[in-house]
Amino acid sequence: MNEKELTQLNDQLSQHMSIIQKYTVVSEKHGRLLLASPPTARYPYIYPRDASCAVQFFRRLATSINGYDVSEPAFDLMKSMAHFMKITFFPLGFWGQRYSVEGENKSIYKQEDNVAHGIAILCNYLLAAHSLRKEVKDLEDFLSCIHQALDYRLKNFYQKE
Repeated sequence: MNEKELTQLNDQLSQHMSIIQKYTVVSEKHGRLLLASPPTARYPYIYPRDASCAVQFFRRLATSINGYDVSEPAFDLMKSMAHFMKITFFPLGFWGQRYSVEGENKSIYKQEDNVAHGIAILCNYLLAAHSLRKEVKDLEDFLSCIHQALDYRLKNFYQKE
């Protein structure tokens, strides 16, 4: 990729990140969190399904060898979302459908795929931190959540195929 192409790509990614930032809110407890809709909308909740997709994108931005201008904000948002998911994890081994910014479970539906989405958020953060050689102070807590969620998923799979 030449310098002109990288500049154009950085400009486009910066535009996308500015749109994403409009869907975030700062929580004193958890950091900057990504909502499924604007903070002033009817449903200003955090959905593991939506967050999982975004975190996968943030990981690609944060760990790219191209050194995108949005790499650091992408990593910071991914880190906040991973910490939020760790804190909202049910000790039985699962996550709910949606959460308030304060971390309250606001689920309406039972969705089995939230376990996979929660695991993906945590793993993408840990992989990015490892790739970037950033310390994860509560690594054991993250790994414990992942192991508990995997155990829950194996024991409570709706359709064993």
